[in-house]
Amino acid sequence: MPSGSEFPIGTTTNCFSTEDAAGNEGSCCFNVTVNNYPNPTNTLACNDEVIITVDEECNADINADMILEGGPYSCYDDYRVEIFTSMPANTWNATGDVDNPVGLGSYWVGIYDATGNNCWGHITVVDKLPPVMECRDITVSCDEEIPYEPAPEVVGYQTIDLQRM
Repeated sequence: MPSGSEFPIGTTTNCFSTEDAAGNEGSCCFNVTVNNYPNPTNTLACNDEVIITVDEECNADINADMILEGGPYSCYDDYRVEIFTSMPANTWNATGDVDNPVGLGSYWVGIYDATGNNCWGHITVVDKLPPVMECRDITVSCDEEIPYEPAPEVVGYQTIDLQRM
């Protein structure tokens, strides 16, 4: 490669030759190796507990870089992430992956590389965003009962008893 060139990822062989004024020739070749991920480890280490917060659409991507600890690792896109409801001895109950989402709650997560190495950890998927309240005016006469209407798509709610005075 010409002087000043960037070397691509992988091994590049450079050969140079020269000739002096007396006609003597000399040559030399050497390899330059550029690692995509310098000295990646072959041992995976997962975090014990990771809190995953969902966004406004109640979604969160769970990627290998969120779970793996230490390194250096190869490209995180090369690892498979699997989510499980429980982890009994030698048995994994698959719950979700990129194409099969899970809901809020606690799960086990496994990270696998292409060689079969794996590690596991625990994740808790939570919704930390404050609820969006939609208020509306309502007029009720003194002898009417106050209508109760839970907000649509609310899973849990608290009722408050109102007393007329």
